[in-house]
Amino acid sequence: MFTFVTRAVESALIDAVRRKRPGNGKLLPLEDAPPKTLSVNGQEHGEAVDDIVFRISRIKTVSALPHEREAQRWLVKNLVASNFCFRRHEAADAMTIVYGLSPERSRKLYDITLLSIRRELIAERKLKPVAEESLVGTRAKALLRYRDRLGELEFARLVFLMSNLAPAIIETGEFSLNEILYGSSREVPLFEGIPAYNGAISSRS
Repeated sequence: MFTFVTRAVESALIDAVRRKRPGNGKLLPLEDAPPKTLSVNGQEHGEAVDDIVFRISRIKTVSALPHEREAQRWLVKNLVASNFCFRRHEAADAMTIVYGLSPERSRKLYDITLLSIRRELIAERKLKPVAEESLVGTRAKALLRYRDRLGELEFARLVFLMSNLAPAIIETGEFSLNEILYGSSREVPLFEGIPAYNGAISSRS
């Protein structure tokens, strides 16, 4: 009886805390330029944040549809503002409602956008070879089919880029494996022509 009561009280407290979590701060109004709300450790905090936001602002997209690009820009803004705690299903549901995208396309745009951001930031990572057994029981297990086609470092790059993303990005044939790893010649800058984006570039030139 004591165990049952303890578990019941614990569940009630957890539920109460979850209900009090502020949700409005996760969704920000649409603006063209990503905000500078990331945080890093170290003495050069401001410069490091500026550099991360600048790198993210250079991401590219293969989408030619204006409303999809708008959705991606909105997504980038909210990912940065929430320090990348903006969950996939929440973001996809919001894009479906606001931009009229299908749920499937919204989730795919989320994955594609996050993939592009990771490609811009991957230079800062020191990747180590990935042991195949470490992928067992994870979504990344599906990537093992590409292991024989890649060297150790390229496979480590693939696992890092595709972490928690749907392997269907590769399997549907929209992108080749090389395009997943290094980007596509079909891509164009997502923030091209945005005044705030151009200003950010000129301030660092």
